[in-house]
Amino acid sequence: VVGEGNGYVLKNLTLDADVISHEFSHHVIFEHLNDTSNYETLTLHEGLADFFTFARTGDSCLGESICPLYSPFCIEQGACLRSGNNTVRFGDSTYQSWGHQPHFQGQLISATLWDLYASGLFERKALAQIVFNSLKLVPGSAFIEDFFVAFLLADRDSYGDTHTCAIFEAFDRRGFSTFTSKYDCSDLSQLIINQNNGSDNAIPNLGEVPATSTINEPKKLSKSSQVKKRLGLAGCGIILPKKSDRGTTQVPGEALFLFMLPLIGIIVPRRKSLEPR
Repeated sequence: VVGEGNGYVLKNLTLDADVISHEFSHHVIFEHLNDTSNYETLTLHEGLADFFTFARTGDSCLGESICPLYSPFCIEQGACLRSGNNTVRFGDSTYQSWGHQPHFQGQLISATLWDLYASGLFERKALAQIVFNSLKLVPGSAFIEDFFVAFLLADRDSYGDTHTCAIFEAFDRRGFSTFTSKYDCSDLSQLIINQNNGSDNAIPNLGEVPATSTINEPKKLSKSSQVKKRLGLAGCGIILPKKSDRGTTQVPGEALFLFMLPLIGIIVPRRKSLEPR
């Protein structure tokens, strides 16, 4: 469900192709990461949906036309709702200030992947394909370490060991040494996807809000209230249950994903903000 925004918090939501791309990516990701009661899974959802949009556009600034000048929701005022071009590391003061907010904390995932593209290691389409293939290897309730392992295995299937140590370094630079230090980039035989919801491999306290955080935990809303809030005010979209779970037939999105993303910019042209930046 995509709202229109109220012009103060967000605007132009139905007119910016990045919004449509991000929400469509959720549909595809949900085919694999389908237990969003796990906070790390939800954080992966948001980070990967942003990254697939970056990969489509070649631009690490998400939603340029949807940010009113003084919106508290935009990571760059009047410019980007979220960005993969940042210096945040897991556990640093910026990451902690984002609190228990998967849209914000997901920027650490999208930024790590954008680093790999910006380094020249991958072409955009090739990197998007590796990320897409890795989704097929993770459990429905995946932790970030599960995705890291799946990404390495998917990359190995396509490129052998060409990129392995560089991928380790990219995740390590972003503060993920909690799990990168457990493995040896020269020996991938030790990598095993944890299919038991990642409980043994979870990063401790990923979603814990530090006492010094300046962002308050949002109040829990009923599902109907969530939909109304997203439609009428700030939210870009909301993840709803699969259609098959609601008694109707679900059309698989996976097969259409890489074909559809390049067309989104044509179907829904982006309208740049007219406000000064």
